[in-house]
Amino acid sequence: MTFHSSITCVIRTHNSAKTLPQLLLRLKTEALDEIFIIDSGSTDSTREIALRFSAHFISLKTPFHYSKAPNFGFSQAHANALVMFSRGSLSSRRHETPKFSLKNAICSGYFFLETLI
Repeated sequence: MTFHSSITCVIRTHNSAKTLPQLLLRLKTEALDEIFIIDSGSTDSTREIALRFSAHFISLKTPFHYSKAPNFGFSQAHANALVMFSRGSLSSRRHETPKFSLKNAICSGYFFLETLI
């Protein structure tokens, strides 16, 4: 039996212009169906970076809250599998190639959330 999974990635941000490009570049190699950037009032170029990578950018009008931002992002998702990252979710070994695939992990029934890349 073949299981098709669609994946939405939610990234919460606040003034993330320094770290967001590297994270989005790493995620670009994954077979993600959509990426939502849920922002909490950034005053830097976070929005422009997100749009350059064709991510959906949503700016919350409420103060930053660790769980409200991703929960709002998940409520916007159209996929049947969700993954969340924060702006600093890069491995300290930034030049390593990821040794996994989100799509394969979810389709195989394995799902975990930690610093994956």
